[in-house]
Amino acid sequence: GPRQALPIAVGNLAMLLGFICVGRGLGLFIGRSAKPWTDAVPVGLVALISAIDLAVGLNPYARATVASACFTAVLVRDLRLSARPVGAEFGVVAGLLVNGPMLFTALLFAWRSVASAWRYPTEEQMLLTAPTALNTVALFALTTMATLFNLSLAYLVVMRLVRQLHHLSRHDSLTGLMNRRALLSALNAEQRRVRRGAPAWALLLVDIDHFKRVNDTHGHAVGDQVLCRVARALQQSAREVDLVARVGGEEFCVFAPMTPPHGAALLAERLRQGVETSAGET
Repeated sequence: GPRQALPIAVGNLAMLLGFICVGRGLGLFIGRSAKPWTDAVPVGLVALISAIDLAVGLNPYARATVASACFTAVLVRDLRLSARPVGAEFGVVAGLLVNGPMLFTALLFAWRSVASAWRYPTEEQMLLTAPTALNTVALFALTTMATLFNLSLAYLVVMRLVRQLHHLSRHDSLTGLMNRRALLSALNAEQRRVRRGAPAWALLLVDIDHFKRVNDTHGHAVGDQVLCRVARALQQSAREVDLVARVGGEEFCVFAPMTPPHGAALLAERLRQGVETSAGET
């Protein structure tokens, strides 16, 4: 009757919206979002069967089949969006911790949709709140998976914050180059290798002439653009094994491992030409 249909309708819509919010939040976290119609279709279907159930009553098997299928579709869509990005950024284990609960829940509702279509449970057992052993296991599994999912997301947030803090501690915020701290760490490590017999290394110092005049004449915003352009030119001209760092206002260093003096001179000339070419571009 309507009294029984109303809480079922509210519960189905609330559960569906909860799954959609989880997917949208995860999409914002990984920088990927689903198309709006992929949310509108399942919400519309669940709202439609709820309205029919409230108005004239609906076969409980049909209601459970459609609602569970909508839940499954939303969860599968979220899995397709997040599985590869989460695994690529945080590793396979972290990907399983986040996507495993969603996969399990999707399989659970897929099974429920198929079972309802084949009229496997009785009408009294169609509700998840029915006192049956299967529903008890399902509700316990859903609660466990939801808890694990939330803890896994919190773990990923902390991991990303730690990585960002580590990156900021070793990189210049303006140019994106390594900073003085990262450069000194690399030099100390290379010096230990040299003591064990590794080839010598070179350190090239780069300074922009008359940079104060640029700031005084054109402003600090233009000066920042000049610094970024020089940094980009140094990175493009340096070798893959070289480390380019900003160590002061307009001062840069290029750490060249396994580079003898004549190689350092050739590298310095290539860097100079790269900066000169960049300066001539509009």
